[in-house]
Amino acid sequence: MKYKYKLENGEINPLNLKEVEVIHLLCNGENISSISKQLFKSKETINNHISLAKKKLEAKSRDQLIALAITNGFVNV
Repeated sequence: MKYKYKLENGEINPLNLKEVEVIHLLCNGENISSISKQLFKSKETINNHISLAKKKLEAKSRDQLIALAITNGFVNV
């Protein structure tokens, strides 16, 4: 799995490593319980990563978060 910190247009990825990792797993159809087990984090922590990523990308929903992350090249699927 490859994470981008500098985007092709030279901008810096606003998402941190864990946020990118969680979004990548969401893109692969994983649910919160599954992600928390895979990353050895609580469900609350996973939800916090999602909330912070939504705030950074100004997404209104998880679906919009995923779409924005893929469209802007913040995650590779």
